[in-house]
Amino acid sequence: VMLASRYVSTTGFGRIKPSSDTIRAILTAIQDRQALFVRYVSRNGKEPEWRAVSPHALVDVVGRYHARCFDHRNGRYGDFVLTRILGSTVDRSDTPDYVDGFLDKDWSRIVELEVSLKDGEAPLVGRLDYGLEETGSRIIRIRKALTPYIINHRYQGFEDPVEIHEVATRRAEFPTR
Repeated sequence: VMLASRYVSTTGFGRIKPSSDTIRAILTAIQDRQALFVRYVSRNGKEPEWRAVSPHALVDVVGRYHARCFDHRNGRYGDFVLTRILGSTVDRSDTPDYVDGFLDKDWSRIVELEVSLKDGEAPLVGRLDYGLEETGSRIIRIRKALTPYIINHRYQGFEDPVEIHEVATRRAEFPTR
């Protein structure tokens, strides 16, 4: 209750929320198991382009919402940032058949990541801020598809006292649908 009160001041550069139309279109496509076209701006692109995708999951990672989709143009699974989807449609004659997320190997694999304290950092801080054990580390489990966001882009503009690296992989213990 106190953290949402007038006594707490929060600052920071936050990401904007995706439009409700985008969320609705993605969720409907997942529920109906239907491919759709999204007007998308990729990091490499200068202009938005229409892309056929088959979404199978929504993900909130590092403060940004993604749709995990089969990308029909590239013939592989990937992530589409929801705030970069400028429109969507299923009303095209060239809409491809839906591709299930069941075959998304990086989504179905669980990876173990080790979070460990960097040399010279205070062990007590590691335990209090990151839940590290007495050894100065801890293991977290996450879908393989999400590891690039956790390992490479966690706290922009902040020198983190911990390092994160992959230690093991195994099959998912929970269904992908």
